[in-house]
Amino acid sequence: MPTNLPAEVQSLYDEYLSVPEGDIKRRIELLEKLIALTPKHKGTEKLLKQRKTKLAKLREELRKQEERRRGGKDARTIRKTGDLVATVIYFSDVSRLIERLGGEVPKNAPVNLTLDSKGALIQLVVPPPIYPGLSESSLFGRYKNLFVNADVLVFIIYNLEELRQIAQEIKAMRIIPMRRPKVIVEKRAYGGVQFNRPVSEGLKDYAETFYRNAYIRIEEEVPEEIIKAALDPRNVFKPAVFMVPEGLIDKIRLENVPVVKLYDLESLGEAIIKAAGYMRIYTKTPDGKVSNKATLMPIGSTVGDLVERLEGVIKARKTGRIEARVRGRSVKFPGQRVGKNHVLMDGDVVRLLSI
Repeated sequence: MPTNLPAEVQSLYDEYLSVPEGDIKRRIELLEKLIALTPKHKGTEKLLKQRKTKLAKLREELRKQEERRRGGKDARTIRKTGDLVATVIYFSDVSRLIERLGGEVPKNAPVNLTLDSKGALIQLVVPPPIYPGLSESSLFGRYKNLFVNADVLVFIIYNLEELRQIAQEIKAMRIIPMRRPKVIVEKRAYGGVQFNRPVSEGLKDYAETFYRNAYIRIEEEVPEEIIKAALDPRNVFKPAVFMVPEGLIDKIRLENVPVVKLYDLESLGEAIIKAAGYMRIYTKTPDGKVSNKATLMPIGSTVGDLVERLEGVIKARKTGRIEARVRGRSVKFPGQRVGKNHVLMDGDVVRLLSI
């Protein structure tokens, strides 16, 4: 260790060395402070690199330790029966929701419900309510499995205090209720940590506490705090929808997170599908019959994408001319003839022509 470090850093390092190896959380805490307080210049480059590598190993060791203590690795515990799976998170009461969908209030195990959103079947998984201290209980693993393996999380909130308590438990589980930003980490064998664009020294330092060699691509404009959250491999991003009483709608403002009126099932279904990044497309046969079953396609999909998705049904060739007649929001008039590059929108009815 360099001898020209500030006395505060020397003292902190001595404290770090005195912490038992089993107290991983305390060692991580002190090592983070050491890295932050160590002056950054040519003489400390090697030291900082060594400490960041050690910090990354300690964080991975802590993650594995918590997995063992709280129920092991994530595993799907609910068999998927719908087009999408949405897990409901609540603090007090969901009886009205369950009654409207023909189920029973969960006691010791999750209840499966089906929400039909205009031909798209959404599987609603309703576990028992969460409670203060859940993240530290023996049931942590079971709940987190349900949350992690869902396509979308649905939060039912009756008041701001419930919102605060639920947010506290979700944060402790390292679940972030929003779509994952386009931050891609490509691990490499050498080269250190590099970004596809200029970033602050603070962000680069933060990335180096998790990765020794990686190429990181930031492909959208998001706040630095969100980028940091995406770089932390312990975090799980999940698209979310909030259901609240009408009087709370204007009080809960979350960026890119839809808020719908309590128990408005039509709006809930549409919000879940959109939050998951999908849209509903309906096909029409040559005799004019429109399918009652929606085909879920990623938002931004084209007629050509739909042909590939339905190839096994319509026996379409991947080469050749692809045309369709479309009715819906993506065209100027009903029945407009379009090509394979035409971008579809939610609710469009598509009749594929001879190809």
